Amino acid sequence: MAKKKIAKKQPNKTSKPAKPKIASKKRTAKKQVAKKKQKIANSRFEGFTIRDCKRVAKSTFRIETLHAQQIEAMRAVLNGKDTIAVLPTGFGKSLIYQTLACLVDQPTITISPLIALMRDQENALRRAGVQVLRIDSTLGKRDRDEALKKLRNGGSLVLLTTPESLEAQDVRRALRKSPPALLTIDEAHCISEWGHDFRPAYLGLGNIREKLGNPTVLALTATATVHVQDDIAARTKMDKPVKVIAPPHRSNLRFDVRKVPGSIKLTVAGKLIRKLRRPGIIYCSTT
Repeated sequence: MAKKKIAKKQPNKTSKPAKPKIASKKRTAKKQVAKKKQKIANSRFEGFTIRDCKRVAKSTFRIETLHAQQIEAMRAVLNGKDTIAVLPTGFGKSLIYQTLACLVDQPTITISPLIALMRDQENALRRAGVQVLRIDSTLGKRDRDEALKKLRNGGSLVLLTTPESLEAQDVRRALRKSPPALLTIDEAHCISEWGHDFRPAYLGLGNIREKLGNPTVLALTATATVHVQDDIAARTKMDKPVKVIAPPHRSNLRFDVRKVPGSIKLTVAGKLIRKLRRPGIIYCSTT
């Protein structure tokens, strides 16, 4: 007699309720907030406020009032934000990095294209009582060694230098012992306008920044189109930089162009010289 097959009872597979998925937008937002907090935490300016900047500007540089754009740029750096400041000549761009440099117990590097400009800033900072070093190709071995020794010791100071000097091994070794809090690029339009031509070291500033530990970057210039601003940001590997831009108009500057035949050029130039407000500049061709 054939045995009756008894079907085995299959266990009841009850599917577990799916875990609710976290919306990708929320995850992205949390990551952005965390990244922002980490950036601020990594900033050497954590804990300082605009009130501290105003105090330093008044006590050290005798500046009673700051422009709104200066405050905006300072606040961005205090928050660990890479910053591009396009401000007119005479607006006080240098005061931004000089004030910030006095807050922290670490060097502030300021890159400049011209040695004459560095010397002027060096003299001004010394008169204000700010510790400042200048390292460029004009220094002899003795002065260079002394500057490097001070740089290795660190502390609150401003290092004025060129992009070429930052590529030197002895300067890099000194900065490894004393990493900078801020990397300032003065006349930053040179990255775009000179770097592609006869100052190739400007194109390597992004790599130099990484080797310095990725300090916050502050780019200062009086003139930069949108294209040049984007070039500055890309070449220095900025992370979504804050852009602080003031109108170029200056109430104490006026431009006047006149077409003058060569035969009366000297006569017209003489009249302009006599009535021109001082200081003033007259440009003219030689023919």
